[in-house]
Amino acid sequence: MIRYLEKKRFFALILAVLIAIEIFWFSSLSGKSTGGGLPFMAIAYHFIVFFELNFFLLITFISKNKIKKSTFFLVLVITVIYAILDEIHQLSTPFRSYSITDFLTDFSGITISSLTYLIAKRKTLEQKKSK
Repeated sequence: MIRYLEKKRFFALILAVLIAIEIFWFSSLSGKSTGGGLPFMAIAYHFIVFFELNFFLLITFISKNKIKKSTFFLVLVITVIYAILDEIHQLSTPFRSYSITDFLTDFSGITISSLTYLIAKRKTLEQKKSK
């Protein structure tokens, strides 16, 4: 899947933008609109959505043949800032508040996504070298 998305980077960028819009939209819903629900569902949502956002941004901006540290860390910083802004945005939404737990869950998704991408990318690059 990574190879396909690297060939179609615009598609990966579109997915990242759509996910960012989804995050903003859900953060704009009042606390009453989102309902109580099960706590683990909110945790799973935060983890998965920031995992995906970071993953698609990495695919969009990292070169096919090389992982530049500066680009990699720039994507991480952008995604972490978006997670912080998401929590700050909730301060202006009725019945919502900033949650350090949500941010830490977002950060965990970003971190695991980055590690997953690095492992998959290195395997892909090693396969190219061995051919």
